[in-house]
Amino acid sequence: MRVVEFEEYERQLAERKAALGLAGYDYVPRNSGRRRTPEKRAILAELKRMNSPFLVGVDLDPPADEG
Repeated sequence: MRVVEFEEYERQLAERKAALGLAGYDYVPRNSGRRRTPEKRAILAELKRMNSPFLVGVDLDPPADEG
């Protein structure tokens, strides 16, 4: 097992991101929610009812799965 100090890992990660042209935190595409299970929909509905801060950017009514 290779042990890497956090600072070294952070530097390597920054180099990989720069090589791939990634910047900031918005390079990961959001999950569309098209294949969301009924159970997950119920959990999200309950979180919405509770005014949860964890629903930032979550589409509770995504488009139907086209597959």
